[in-house]
Amino acid sequence: MATVQSSVSPLHGTCTIGQPYGNANPRYHCGFHTGIDFPASGVSGSLDIYSVCSGTVIATGVLSGLSSLGWEVLIQESGSGIFYRFCHLVANSITVSVGQSVNTSTKLGVMGQTGNADGVHLHLECSSTQAWNCNTFLNPRKSVRFWKYKGNCYCL
Repeated sequence: MATVQSSVSPLHGTCTIGQPYGNANPRYHCGFHTGIDFPASGVSGSLDIYSVCSGTVIATGVLSGLSSLGWEVLIQESGSGIFYRFCHLVANSITVSVGQSVNTSTKLGVMGQTGNADGVHLHLECSSTQAWNCNTFLNPRKSVRFWKYKGNCYCL
């Protein structure tokens, strides 16, 4: 794990990356970890989750067919059209609604353990389409400004 701080972190402060994007694992639907995990144990301060971009809320709640991700918020970024999915939020903690415009100061909800979660954490995914197929996932690390990559750790 690596401790990082980013100006657009979904946690607005210092946090730890648990499992990075791309780790191969046959237990996952796509055969690899499709997002970045931010465990609660590595957070200094609040467990509030914020948007990592300016965009529009596309969906909230336990989305159809995705109950393993628990309570979530789906945002489409303005300009790029990239989609972000914030997963495992505390049930009923979501503070945004469909159609709402958001930016990096907008609180989305609270980190939780809903769905198929191993401990309290945020699972952040990024996709080029709303279809969320195995071949549309993108590594969200550049979006949250974790530029350097060394082994399994993200560093500033």
